[in-house]
Amino acid sequence: MTLNRGSGSRRSALAGIIGFTAVSLAGLSACQQVDRVVQQFYDCDDIYGVVSGPDGSEAGVSIIARTTDLTAGPDPSESTLSVSELAEIEFVRVPGPEAGGSVVSILEDSWRSWFVGMPTVIHDGRSYRMYFNAERLPAEGESTYVTYLNNSRIGSAVSTDGVHWEVLDMPVLTQGAVGAFDQNGVTHPHVLYENGVYRMWYGGIDGKQAKNLVRCERIGLAESLDGVHFERVGEVLGLGPTGAYDDVQASGPAVLRIGSRYLMWYQAYSLTYEHKLMLAESRDGRSWSRLNGSRPVSGLAPEGIDVLGPSVVY
Repeated sequence: MTLNRGSGSRRSALAGIIGFTAVSLAGLSACQQVDRVVQQFYDCDDIYGVVSGPDGSEAGVSIIARTTDLTAGPDPSESTLSVSELAEIEFVRVPGPEAGGSVVSILEDSWRSWFVGMPTVIHDGRSYRMYFNAERLPAEGESTYVTYLNNSRIGSAVSTDGVHWEVLDMPVLTQGAVGAFDQNGVTHPHVLYENGVYRMWYGGIDGKQAKNLVRCERIGLAESLDGVHFERVGEVLGLGPTGAYDDVQASGPAVLRIGSRYLMWYQAYSLTYEHKLMLAESRDGRSWSRLNGSRPVSGLAPEGIDVLGPSVVY
């Protein structure tokens, strides 16, 4: 199988999971060997992401890595790259100015004092914009699980070179209204910039949980004209029926617009099947229909291995 490398990757982005090494691109499992990097393709030779490992940055920081191995001729848009070739690519970290060589790090006594990660990066014609998940440290006497259920927010940062980032003082998206699908928190942002509008698909947390304490998440959409002030559109992809692959979580979206339709790869979770990736389509980015008979995308990993954190490049 091959992965087609088109020039439209500037508006493609990734939502990653810190510490998860099985990365999928365009529905394919690849790059498991890349030193625990959860990757984000930006141009044909740049990869951004989140890393954790015994010798790398600590969990909760974002880093940038770059390779030139993806350039396979004078016209990359006409070239293809096999999965085996992609898995052999070597990446070199580009040192950032923050903790551990990261480009965005935690900040003490703030809304991002415990964790930052799961970045999505776009270029809007003027600058790079990063949207990321963040959580604060648990308050005194508060359990980490309560924090996990109630304190996830989405922050943003701006850069002219992809390495030096200015993080906005406040999150750009926080908990929704009482009773909403995202009343307890927001996570896993993915942003496209289209016709002057920033469109953010994200996971909404309502505070409910499965029997094994995995939190329930559904996918929502928010839009902005300036990339900072977002207005919620609402829930756009809910949970599947009881017994479905996504009856506990539908979250972590990775969205592409191809021609007149949108495609969304998202992470699904159920107590029976655990983590899988599923696919949905839409004509407007708001009303979505599950594809593949509401079954997971196949061929990503051996049976019994969790698959989540999709990254898709077209």
